[in-house]
Amino acid sequence: MKISFGNDSLAQRAIERGVGLDRTTQSRVEVSIMVSDFIAKNGVRRFEQGVSAEYAAIKQFLFDHGWNLCQQRNHFTLVRVGAKGRAPRTTWGKVMLKVDEIRSAKGLTPIVKRAA
Repeated sequence: MKISFGNDSLAQRAIERGVGLDRTTQSRVEVSIMVSDFIAKNGVRRFEQGVSAEYAAIKQFLFDHGWNLCQQRNHFTLVRVGAKGRAPRTTWGKVMLKVDEIRSAKGLTPIVKRAA
């Protein structure tokens, strides 16, 4: 009896074909060494307590800095508090750019890590 009609059949075929069985397993020691090397090379980003990239936290952060963020189905609107007229649609990526712009202006660490 089949309960789910999602990707179960794809997963079953992959298992039957042995897809992914050629991968090597890494021990915890190897992973720990890789993490240590990464931290030595790139450092660790630190954030103040309570910082989150969740929608509710971002909405409150933007509101505290004079912006109103609304989510409507699969898009967002971002306008100054008290602005008149219809708000233009935007994406989550552009919302995060605005958050990072505000955080950088205040001397805080940006939330989104940009490529160097």
